[in-house]
Amino acid sequence: ENQVQGRLNVDSARSRAYAAYLQRQHDLFLTKMRQWIPEATVHHRYHVLLNGLALTVPAEKVELLASFPEVVEIFPIVEVFPESASPRARALPPLDVSHTLMGAEELWEAVGGRERAGLGIKIGIVDTGVDFDHPMLQDATLVPPPGFPKTNTSEGLANGKVIVAKVFQSVIDRQANLDARFRTAQDLNGHGTHVASCAAGNLIDLTGFPGARPVVISGVAPKAFLGSYRVCAPRCGLDSLLAGIEEAARDGMDVINISMGAPTNALLDRAAANAVSAGSVVVAAAGNDGPPPAETQNAAGGTVRSPANAQRVIAVGATTNAHQGAAASALGRVRLLEPPPPPELSELLGFRGLNGATPFPETALHAPLRDVDLIDNGVADGGGLACEPLPPGSLVGAIALIQRGQCTFAAKNQNAAMAGAIAVIFYNSEAGGDTFIAPGLGGAPLPALFLQRRTGLALKQFVDINEQAGRPPRVALERLDLPDETIVTLAIEPNHLADFSSRGPASSFAIKPDVVAPGLSSYAAVQDDDPRGDARFPVPPAVERDLQAPVYDPSGFAFRYGTSSAAPRVAGVAALLKQLRPSWTPDEIRSAILTTARRPPQLEARRVMDRGAGLVDMRAVARVLTTVDAPTHSFGAIRVRQTVTRRKTFTVKNHSTQLVTYRLSLAMTNTDPAVTATLNKTTFQVRPGGTGQFTLTLRIAASVAAGDWEGVISVSDDGTTIPGQLSIPFWVRTVR
Repeated sequence: ENQVQGRLNVDSARSRAYAAYLQRQHDLFLTKMRQWIPEATVHHRYHVLLNGLALTVPAEKVELLASFPEVVEIFPIVEVFPESASPRARALPPLDVSHTLMGAEELWEAVGGRERAGLGIKIGIVDTGVDFDHPMLQDATLVPPPGFPKTNTSEGLANGKVIVAKVFQSVIDRQANLDARFRTAQDLNGHGTHVASCAAGNLIDLTGFPGARPVVISGVAPKAFLGSYRVCAPRCGLDSLLAGIEEAARDGMDVINISMGAPTNALLDRAAANAVSAGSVVVAAAGNDGPPPAETQNAAGGTVRSPANAQRVIAVGATTNAHQGAAASALGRVRLLEPPPPPELSELLGFRGLNGATPFPETALHAPLRDVDLIDNGVADGGGLACEPLPPGSLVGAIALIQRGQCTFAAKNQNAAMAGAIAVIFYNSEAGGDTFIAPGLGGAPLPALFLQRRTGLALKQFVDINEQAGRPPRVALERLDLPDETIVTLAIEPNHLADFSSRGPASSFAIKPDVVAPGLSSYAAVQDDDPRGDARFPVPPAVERDLQAPVYDPSGFAFRYGTSSAAPRVAGVAALLKQLRPSWTPDEIRSAILTTARRPPQLEARRVMDRGAGLVDMRAVARVLTTVDAPTHSFGAIRVRQTVTRRKTFTVKNHSTQLVTYRLSLAMTNTDPAVTATLNKTTFQVRPGGTGQFTLTLRIAASVAAGDWEGVISVSDDGTTIPGQLSIPFWVRTVR
């Protein structure tokens, strides 16, 4: 009686009665507590997703607070951060490229075309707010649903597109007595504006927008409503983030996107999971901490952050797009002067190094190009990385060609300088692939340029062949002949895992991330009113150091990257699937997105804890009519002293109107005779609207080595309800 169409109805008599009961219990507890801790201050109350309070109490009274029988757990209020990668690369490509990589056109067609994509669906953006005046976030053709718009300020910012304008300020900032103007629903930073536009920004032609790229872009679900919950005002606290998630669930958001996170936090994971139980699909950025080891590594060894850790949340990692772009002022080029190069090497573009002691040269540097591999390793086998001092005088007057990896760019640069080099050309490592970054030089002495891997390897081969033939190549390192503000697009290979994307397992040993989506390259909306971002209002120096870098461009559009940009794309996909299948539950929507994900060769070679189920495939999402109750499964970490057997039963639901015959197969993706997996059946039938089950049995012999083992179950039905096949990955860690 307190649910409507599978969603928690906070206005039902039962819900209101329970909320009133919790309020009374909170009041009784606070009256009792203040007799012993009169200094306690209440900042937030949680009644929907959590039963709790956000308090400040003197540090010496925390132990006393914990002694009250009503107190079950105490969590510190910590700061959380948006999941934008650090600004190593400044620019990346248009949204429409990522749409194509995910196969958006077919899902748009299934819901009536892009002009109807997302219509009637509400996506909550729990972030830094949105820029309500931005043209991507206004739509005069939309009429807010009954009960909207909703606000908790008197600013009147909500519009027909952004139907919620709320702000929640953390106790971290309340205690700092910051400028009252920070308590606004308006996005002062720009991060939330970018995220919102990736999920549901209007279709907009940027031709004629001063400073913008002349392209047509949109969010994944351009006709969806947006709810903005500003939880960074200006800093993001655990208490304000919890309040924003709870309010989004209370407001009935169909999808909630959280492009921020913290190291493993059980309370944050619990709130996000409860939002799923309340009827919202919750999508969260996996994080930008890359592979382990890392400072934020969890107890299971992964780097995925909360709330992406939560089992029923869709945790999203990031992949490369088909292009990267940058302003000409961020780029440089290498021209081979002699001997005559092949056409593909005549001019090579790359990203300039950042924060070096010497600016990138105003005029071209002409010099021999030397492969450091031949100097510090003796052979051109890729083993030379310039991480150790080079022979004195070995690079006098030359430009050094150095591969990325094993040590910092600053260390490589310094070693080249000590050997006499006048500049450095870096090229990407095998792990980094054909992407560009702007390498941080940390004050190192030489100007530098960074090339993608395939270009660097081709240049290396040319240098090595000619060096051995006694024709050392000469090159020119120079700026581009373009105005600084001109945006240049560079082609890269798509669908590679971004090196910054956080990896699993989750702290519970669950498979995370769940899926990946384009996040290395994101051209979308940003705030355009103040380049200072949150620092536009005066703050104490200690607070200013904690502020997030502004996401700003005077054109109102900019390139960004991070799992922050990947997650809202998947939130948009979830919104479209909710529009197409309105009766499906959040778990069924999650199943459809995960089990239909595809694994192109670049991702197939990765482990499941790197890329989850794979790249979101909107073509398959548009057609799938079968869901699985557990779209991935982890058997966890098992200490093996004798033969171990574990079983998992999966339930398959047929959402079609036809009798379906399902076929099953299984493959281990890394094999060992000591680890075997079997299925109890290879075919079974399910009636229309019905369910069926199958069981996976895992046997681990006592002789097994310590390690991680994984496999995948494939489900097909000759195309009746499944386009191609569904994939259900499973994983186990053996411990000796």
